[in-house]
Amino acid sequence: MSDKVHVGDNFKITGDNAIGKIENNSQSGSELQDLIRAARYLRDHVSTAERQAIDDSLDEIGQSGLGPSTLSRLRRIAIAAGEVGVPLLTSVSLAMQMLGR
Repeated sequence: MSDKVHVGDNFKITGDNAIGKIENNSQSGSELQDLIRAARYLRDHVSTAERQAIDDSLDEIGQSGLGPSTLSRLRRIAIAAGEVGVPLLTSVSLAMQMLGR
């Protein structure tokens, strides 16, 4: 599992005195961090196969961002986990709303 998840501003500097800036919504970043935290918590309460699926999902988030298939996978795991999965299910629902799903 990769711990490399970037949330926040990205700055790209190219050439002499050229500065580029991409701003991310801080609320979205906070919600993403909540989702990651909930997934990491839940992974200690699920089967080995589900733990691996959570790890894979967190790796995908770190490498290519939050996508619908990753959210669907995390949602299924959270539902299957029952009460202990509620925080992750809530975070996934918020993320789906952010993505307009």
